[in-house]
Amino acid sequence: MISYLQAINISRRSGDNLLFRKVNTKINPERERKPGFMFKEKKELETLQHKIREIESEKISIESEMNSGNPDSEELFNKSKRFGEILDLLDEKEM
Repeated sequence: MISYLQAINISRRSGDNLLFRKVNTKINPERERKPGFMFKEKKELETLQHKIREIESEKISIESEMNSGNPDSEELFNKSKRFGEILDLLDEKEM
């Protein structure tokens, strides 16, 4: 039985580097990016769209309550404050 170093020397002398020959398969191949979204991006987009719909629905609800003329001054203040928060959220999510 020959040692590892002897095998390297024999391999070098013969010109055929069997021990260090590259295999055609790649361990971590560079993945080509396909057009479109990846799975995580699709899920994030769907979640974002769902949140935007919820916020817009709340905005419409608050607008109609504020325009009804029924709320007292404190309730009107709280709703207008929440309305401003909703507008900020929509601006943030839509960017």
